[in-house]
Amino acid sequence: MVSANIIDDLHHLSAAAQRLCSQASKSLINLIKVIVNLLMR
Repeated sequence: MVSANIIDDLHHLSAAAQRLCSQASKSLINLIKVIVNLLMR
């Protein structure tokens, strides 16, 4: 039971980490777009 709980926790942690990474990459892409737009003016 304990090992199953640990595996469950790892799955939840990896899912949360993937969500955080996708959000961070989206915001990073948006930031790069803003900088490019500012430079192109």
